[in-house]
Amino acid sequence: MRFEREPYRYKSEDATRETIAQYREKKAEVVERRDALREEISQTVNSLESAETDSEVKKLIGQQTELQAIDQELEIAQADAEARALENENQRIAEAKARGEESARRFEAANRADVQTYRLDQSAYGW
Repeated sequence: MRFEREPYRYKSEDATRETIAQYREKKAEVVERRDALREEISQTVNSLESAETDSEVKKLIGQQTELQAIDQELEIAQADAEARALENENQRIAEAKARGEESARRFEAANRADVQTYRLDQSAYGW
């Protein structure tokens, strides 16, 4: 027998998987761009040995700045993934508390109904 899963029950897990996938895609993109830029920097450094103008030196500074910016993109993506994971965990905790609260309220309501159902007729005892 096969059961269909209820998608809303797995919403936070699906969101976490999606976040991880997005982070991995971003990381792969950033690593690729970073490697290409490092190669350019290496070539620029080699060219600096024979550099005759200030603009050739400034090119290296610009590439280093770009490399720092790329590194920051990866840090931002990682922080975003961590924040989403925390948000998902908090959502799971809140849902678990809500289920517990709902269960307690149902129990109390059922208890009150049982008290009404099984109430003793005390009129014969003169109470």
